[in-house]
Amino acid sequence: MIKNGFTLIELLFVLAIVSIIILISPTLKGASLKNIQDQQFLTVLQSDVLYLQNLSTTTEDNVRITFSNNSYTLKKGEADILNRYYPDGITVNTRENNNIKFKVSGTIVNRKTIVIKTNQSTYHLVFPLGKGRMNIVEV
Repeated sequence: MIKNGFTLIELLFVLAIVSIIILISPTLKGASLKNIQDQQFLTVLQSDVLYLQNLSTTTEDNVRITFSNNSYTLKKGEADILNRYYPDGITVNTRENNNIKFKVSGTIVNRKTIVIKTNQSTYHLVFPLGKGRMNIVEV
């Protein structure tokens, strides 16, 4: 007799493997989604810093970023320009000074390193001496 198909045990074995893969895949996607969300937050923060640096060169007002426990605020003088909230799982440690101020030339007033911790990693926002740019370094 010639066999042209699979046995019931072989089919159940394959279905068990496929169901395990399906059960594992949402957790993998969730971790990947959180990593993308963290990267997006860092990109937006970097663009906000660049925006304020450019704004400081065109205005006489005091331009700064103020960090709080769950958000940061872009300020021009005493007026709030924008308020952005941190995603879940992100903490920002500004090391006692929660303001980043910019000179008229676009450089930062007090050089500092800001520590951002996510669930996956830790990042340092570094403002190099003599430059107006900010670097994000994964630790």
